[in-house]
Amino acid sequence: MKYKIAIIQSRLHNYRIPFYEKLRTTLAEENIHLTLIHGNASRHEQGRSDNGYLDWAIQIKNSSVYIGANELLWQPCLKYIKDHDLVIVQQENRMLVNYWLLFKKVFSKHKVAFWGHGINCQSPKPNGLKEKWKKFFLRFPDWWFAYTDFTKNILLANAVPEQRITVVNNAIDTSLLSNDISTIHQEEINFLRKHTGLCGTNIGIYCGAIYEHKKIEFLLEAAKQIKAVIPDFELVILGAGPNAYKAKIAIQENKWIHYVGPQTGRKKALFLKLGCVFLMPGAVGLAILDSFAAGLPLITTDCKLHGPEIAYLRHGINGFISKNDIHDYVTFVVYALKNKDLLVNLSKYCQIDAKNYTVEDMACRFTDGVIKALNETTENYVSVAVS
Repeated sequence: MKYKIAIIQSRLHNYRIPFYEKLRTTLAEENIHLTLIHGNASRHEQGRSDNGYLDWAIQIKNSSVYIGANELLWQPCLKYIKDHDLVIVQQENRMLVNYWLLFKKVFSKHKVAFWGHGINCQSPKPNGLKEKWKKFFLRFPDWWFAYTDFTKNILLANAVPEQRITVVNNAIDTSLLSNDISTIHQEEINFLRKHTGLCGTNIGIYCGAIYEHKKIEFLLEAAKQIKAVIPDFELVILGAGPNAYKAKIAIQENKWIHYVGPQTGRKKALFLKLGCVFLMPGAVGLAILDSFAAGLPLITTDCKLHGPEIAYLRHGINGFISKNDIHDYVTFVVYALKNKDLLVNLSKYCQIDAKNYTVEDMACRFTDGVIKALNETTENYVSVAVS
């Protein structure tokens, strides 16, 4: 191989596997070898069922030190990257190896790239010390792999040169979900409606993790107000998490609210097929790609909690962003549900955008960024960063 690059991750998520497989192939076509190095789940990540496995990846054992609730993570990976031309790391304050690599590159030809959000999108203190520390290091890497244009705009606002940024358009593989949705028969839908106890035709779907930033209480109150205006409105909630108990309480008092827990595969596709709109008033991340695959316009709020993927939502074209206010949110949902021609048009653009944000496209964008980073003239970027 002409070049060797490494990607270092704290752990391997199962949803990333299709991307890494595709990236490995696209890089090899450009005569570039990929080394993927990942660790194990940390203390607060243990118990999650989202760990992945790749037989060609290098698994290492992370070492963590906790200072109060703050974790510092050391990844013993240096021996695996000695002869690599570019090392790509997560942009996280806790990653100690990042600081070592940034320091070392001043005295070597190694290039270091960050792959991340730019900021902690859900930080309780966006102007606090942790975010200032993260912001300080934004200009130190030789290259940036930005999740979306959301991240790119953050970097540009902090004087990161545009020519050193690659927007990868973060994605997951929704091809199986799209295929399942396209092959669903009416008999399956009728059976699911009967089994779930659905009677209405205006169905709102929530699909995702259920925790504080997802604003489940806001959703439940909004649903009641929507129901008051649209009598045959019903809400179906898919997912699990620490705040799922609030949904379980709500269904005891409201028979038109249905909590069905986490769903996968064709069963998930069936529930999404039932919906008219995808309701997620809180933090929006990769779930937006599920909404696109299902052709369901996503309606959210300007809650300042969203991940970079919120950049994919085009207000009035494939969904809506209301004010962070229940009345305004309800207004948008009711407006969408009462205008069937609008829903059809929104759904059409969701399906178009489902084809725009794929792991195949992400791998191609990432590969293009790697090539540009490798060919970029090396200069003392640290001196630029601190000037």
